[in-house]
Amino acid sequence: MSRKMSLGATIMLMAMTAAVAVTVTMIYAMRVFNVNLSDYTQRIAIYKKLSAVDNLVRTQYIGAVDSGTLTDDVIRGYIAGIGDSHAAYYDASTYSKTQLGLQGKGVGIGVNIIENTDGNIKVVSVMSGSPAQKAGLKDGDIITEIGSNTVISLGYENAINLLRGNTGTTAQFTVLRGGKPLPFSIVRKQFDMQTVHAHMINNTGFIRIDEFDENTAAQFTAAIKSLDSKGALSFVFDLRNNPGGEVEAAAKMLEQLLPAGPIVRVRYKDGKSQVLYSSDGKQELKVPMVVLVNSGTASAAELFTAALRDYNKAKIIGTKTYGKGTMQKYYELSDGSAVKFSVAYFDPPVGANFDGKGIEPDISVTLSQAKTDNFYELTDAQDDQLQAALTYLAALSS
Repeated sequence: MSRKMSLGATIMLMAMTAAVAVTVTMIYAMRVFNVNLSDYTQRIAIYKKLSAVDNLVRTQYIGAVDSGTLTDDVIRGYIAGIGDSHAAYYDASTYSKTQLGLQGKGVGIGVNIIENTDGNIKVVSVMSGSPAQKAGLKDGDIITEIGSNTVISLGYENAINLLRGNTGTTAQFTVLRGGKPLPFSIVRKQFDMQTVHAHMINNTGFIRIDEFDENTAAQFTAAIKSLDSKGALSFVFDLRNNPGGEVEAAAKMLEQLLPAGPIVRVRYKDGKSQVLYSSDGKQELKVPMVVLVNSGTASAAELFTAALRDYNKAKIIGTKTYGKGTMQKYYELSDGSAVKFSVAYFDPPVGANFDGKGIEPDISVTLSQAKTDNFYELTDAQDDQLQAALTYLAALSS
């Protein structure tokens, strides 16, 4: 005979079951809560204080509040306040351009420039395939006017900001070439950036790497093959003033130079570590190498340097590097803006991390102040650090 349960008993049983489930959930939740109680309390204090300030401003401030600008600056201030010197906030427009840069694509006219000794702008190099190259701008041109204003009256920083702009807009300026003024009107466009530059110096292949982006590894491979076909018996890799960039790009390039083994090790906040990239040794380049470095050599460029040293593949010449051994990650927000901050330490294959310390060269060679100031105008013969590298390589073959 079956027994029927009363409605009251059914409700009671359901309540007891629910209570057990809630109890188990609460026990788990309290454990998490206790672990994060201090963090939670701090967050509440931050939000409460910010809310109080917001209330004061909205009720007492005589001006108008732009919510978009306010939000941007609040987030910018938060990121600045975490104490990470490599952290940043990007509004949607800036983040879009930053992503293009990491992809190896530039937006603008496509020139590398410096401030000339007379206060004007000097074109150090014109990027291959850029609007500037197609318009006929040349290395060494002096930009004296932008629009209707002289560069000197504008000031260097204001002048270069006027040269920049969005795709489809026009840059109008005048250059001095051979003592004659030449007007230019160039439509700003998107173009592939050339970050690797190579040429032969006797029987040594010289490769300068400006930064590491998504296109750099392919350009590096092409440069190695080209110089090898021209009879290069040794290589000089110039990483001076290279601020770093994509660790993956550096790892792909190192895979062409190193024997089998780890290339990059990373350590995360939770204490976990892993080998992020390795070499199988199949492409190892077995010739003498030198890496040129200075205080502007940073991040992925330092990793490149340290990895070659760890495997005894290259001699390091120049001055101590910058000292940045942390890896940053971009997090895109719902409105297209983004934040970037440090998420891990990246270590060379076997050596110690260089963050805050830099890498000391094997052979210390310092450029004079005059040569440092005119670094991008030095010829190979005038470059003392490059000459030291060539002397070292020549001694190996003698």
